[in-house]
Amino acid sequence: MTFLCAYEVKNGELIVRSTKNGEIFWKGKPKGYDVTQVISIEGSNDCIVLLEWRKTALENQKNLLRLDPHGNIVWEVGDPPKKVAYGPERGIEIESYTGITSIEKSQLNAFAYFGFSDHIDIETGAIIKSEFVK
Repeated sequence: MTFLCAYEVKNGELIVRSTKNGEIFWKGKPKGYDVTQVISIEGSNDCIVLLEWRKTALENQKNLLRLDPHGNIVWEVGDPPKKVAYGPERGIEIESYTGITSIEKSQLNAFAYFGFSDHIDIETGAIIKSEFVK
């Protein structure tokens, strides 16, 4: 596999370019919402995207996505796991994510609105582990 993509965010739009010639593979707003953060996935042409939720009525909706270079959604992080619920609010509704902290090996680490740090499988989007940190 040849890795060809560079990602940037400009005025809320995700821009996916070829690293060889600068050609734009895709430009837009996933699900119609502004992008606040993008991280490329090492060894892949895909990226992880965090959508703005505070200004666009995305609260309690899926706003953490993996996209392919053409803007197609590979996965969205779904409902938080109920079995790891720390407080009464955890697991009741879909939570919006507020930031991506890192990608380590095959896991993405992101913060959820209610104070949890979730470890998410890069390949599937499944929440592997959740810790209350707030």
